[in-house]
Amino acid sequence: MSRFWGNYLELIKLVLAQFFVEHFDLVKSNKEKEEVLHLYFEEWNIPLQEHSSGILTSKGFPKEVTIQDFPFRDKTVYLHVIRRRWIDKHTSKVV
Repeated sequence: MSRFWGNYLELIKLVLAQFFVEHFDLVKSNKEKEEVLHLYFEEWNIPLQEHSSGILTSKGFPKEVTIQDFPFRDKTVYLHVIRRRWIDKHTSKVV
């Protein structure tokens, strides 16, 4: 788990989806303006459990996805998510 989560992990668990807490590091945050908050997430280098049957290799990252989340304390919140691109070694298909 990223050190950025630090002592805020319990609060973050209440605010964000459990999936983010269990599979992503919060790598950066910033405020563009006082009323806008940007949170940047990067997927861990660990394949998801449902894909554990194959041998997967991380092969870079596709384009970042930006999600506008619910406002938090009257701030517009944007989640910037970078997922890994996983390749199955046996089939050479992207998972």
